[in-house]
Amino acid sequence: MAKQADLTGDQREAFQKNEADFAELDKQLQKVRDGARSRLREVGYEPDESQWCLRCACPNFERDHYHPRKCARKSCQHLDTVHF
Repeated sequence: MAKQADLTGDQREAFQKNEADFAELDKQLQKVRDGARSRLREVGYEPDESQWCLRCACPNFERDHYHPRKCARKSCQHLDTVHF
């Protein structure tokens, strides 16, 4: 694996652009999550359980042994990033 010092100027610049793009993506994803939570709260949906799903009525995240970021519930199977 290349060390930061071994990168060319173009490679460093490419990583900087990637970092900026992923930071923007993180901001957009957080905005979508906040909007989804707000939308559900506005209609009276806010379960007491932790890590409830923002995409379906899954009450909480159950880690899948083979796919640890995916909910193991057959009725859900959404990623951990959409569980609050």
